[in-house]
Amino acid sequence: MKKTLSVLLALCMMLGASLSSLPALAQDAASDTEFVTLPPQEEYQNLWVGDAIAFGPLTGYSLSVVTDVTVLEGADVAEILTETPFEGGVQYLGLCLKRAGIAKAEVSYRNGEGPIHTKEITLKAVERPSEVTADPIERIRIGDTIDKKVMFHNVSYGSNLRVSVDDRSLFFNPGWGSGMFDLASFERDSLHSYSWGKTAKKPGEFLMSCEMQDQFDVFQKVGQPFRVTIEMPDITTNAPAEAAVGSTIDLVTALQNTACAYGSVESLAEDSKKDGKYYQIVYQASVEVLEGKDCVRQSEQDYSMTLQSKEKLTFLKPGTVKLKVAYKNAVVNQGYPADYEEELNDVYVPEKVITIQVKEPSEESSSSSGSNNSRPVESASESDVSYGKGNPATGDAAPIAAVLMLTAVLGGTLIALRRRQNA
Repeated sequence: MKKTLSVLLALCMMLGASLSSLPALAQDAASDTEFVTLPPQEEYQNLWVGDAIAFGPLTGYSLSVVTDVTVLEGADVAEILTETPFEGGVQYLGLCLKRAGIAKAEVSYRNGEGPIHTKEITLKAVERPSEVTADPIERIRIGDTIDKKVMFHNVSYGSNLRVSVDDRSLFFNPGWGSGMFDLASFERDSLHSYSWGKTAKKPGEFLMSCEMQDQFDVFQKVGQPFRVTIEMPDITTNAPAEAAVGSTIDLVTALQNTACAYGSVESLAEDSKKDGKYYQIVYQASVEVLEGKDCVRQSEQDYSMTLQSKEKLTFLKPGTVKLKVAYKNAVVNQGYPADYEEELNDVYVPEKVITIQVKEPSEESSSSSGSNNSRPVESASESDVSYGKGNPATGDAAPIAAVLMLTAVLGGTLIALRRRQNA
């Protein structure tokens, strides 16, 4: 319980820079200073059993330091919580409502080395009127975290909200993955922030469970576990079903339906190494000729950006060409613990095999007469490609959808011209 209080009040220190939005609990005319609590004074008559109030020293933000709290009446209703921070100095102080009733307390505070002032506060607690609930989520994508995804309702002030999953193999980072200062909730409706797991790394399904921990270290299950799907990524290309000997196409591929970042592979992989974000998936494309290597020549391959690739394919002789498009994680184990190697190697690799029939121009024209047997061009919209940071449709990156559409138009024009020549 003491550890939890320390975390709660450390949160106060983090919020100090933006405290102008928090109502002041008390204003002293002589010192023209205030001390602050979470939740604010307006909630003191609407407390529930299990709620906690945190008094923060907030040193360094020109606000008063709470030096002492004394329960004057209702010691069976309100309990004083104290904790010394890791750096020493002023204690963090708090009150926890352990049963229904009214309590009065005296708060002592001062501004810097100035005189100590006191303020009497009255607290009223009732039995919890509503059960804690949580809104289930149904789907996430590879690259998503489960942090701050679930909304809880009817939360106890100062509680820790967390979720857990039943299949940890689908995620990076064993252990609780949230920062210390995100544990406490001081709103009745609040997103959870204490969760197991950093990043979804493969498609699948898992059960998610929710719970709330109050100031008395009581863990309460919230609702029933619910099933969540990690969606399957999808590779799209503009590859035709047929191509003529001597022709060249601009092959474009795109990886869709992920939450992974779009940008330079080199930069994102370096950031992952530098910042210790080994769980940041950096998908880099590759295109390999599986069959018909003597029928096609690859050139001008550009795999420098995540979630997409570009290159030229020149068709040399009749035959069947099969290409395998794969997107692999470019983050490697550099400086991370050895057991992370297995995790990095366990990231899902989306793959797709493309088949192109290469024919002589006369065959291609004959087979196309009277009907259009070409495979429809698969297109990828800008929003589909850019689920992560950045947008390939802005800046220096070319819009993938535009490239795919332009390629389709050019391909159709070439076929029409070839038919006219043969006629």
